[in-house]
Amino acid sequence: MIYMLSKFDLSPDVDFKAFQKDYSEFVQDMRSMDLAVSTGNVGTRIADTPMDTDLDDAPRFYVIMTFRDRDQLDKAYRYIATGQAKPEHLKSHQRVHNAILNPVFTCWQDET
Repeated sequence: MIYMLSKFDLSPDVDFKAFQKDYSEFVQDMRSMDLAVSTGNVGTRIADTPMDTDLDDAPRFYVIMTFRDRDQLDKAYRYIATGQAKPEHLKSHQRVHNAILNPVFTCWQDET
């Protein structure tokens, strides 16, 4: 399994509940095309604990998406990045993309 951590802030004018709905729709689109396996809920950072040791100006929001394997991950990237996306699916990605600021994506896989 491959995991992708997305870290980001939201634009000040974005309603969090509306963003969650848009993100859910985007992931449903990706799953319907077999371009993702699942996602967790969008979470918020808890910076005021000694367990959070990130001293950088870390983003406020986090979510993890999962992919079956490297092939699925690469297909998902190509679908979004190369303009292959169907307009109805691109719309959900654009809403998510337009709502976020300072995105950082980190991928890793299980070692089995």
